[in-house]
Amino acid sequence: GLSVEAVYYRARSPSNGLAASSRILWYVSTDKNFHGSMYVRACSYIDEVVVGKPKDLYRRYRRLGVYDWKNIFELAKYDVSNQIMAIKFSNTELFSYPVSWPTLQDILKKGKCPSRIQSPHRVTSDVFMQIYRIGTNRQVKEQNK
Repeated sequence: GLSVEAVYYRARSPSNGLAASSRILWYVSTDKNFHGSMYVRACSYIDEVVVGKPKDLYRRYRRLGVYDWKNIFELAKYDVSNQIMAIKFSNTELFSYPVSWPTLQDILKKGKCPSRIQSPHRVTSDVFMQIYRIGTNRQVKEQNK
């Protein structure tokens, strides 16, 4: 299960448009040990994006994160003076119909968006809604009204 609020830590840059009041789509990377990888599986609201020193961010958000200090320290390349990014998010909605890699690539290509998703990328509202509608099956429900 997911908490109402959580935090995700990542390298400081590039932020590529990550900002509060945005939404984030969660893609599960390739993992041979996890059935269901290579899909967009959820969507969350971004409440806050903060860049800072690893100790400060860990102290501020440790109650919301799943990372231990050793994970944060590793992310900061074992240097407490390096800055990292904390993305506080909430209201995560798990998709009933996860969006497959080929479908995602097709939507991104048609929407003229970057197809590399190893780091955050801004997408248009139309592209987001296409992915969201597939993941929640809202397009079928809307068509049947």
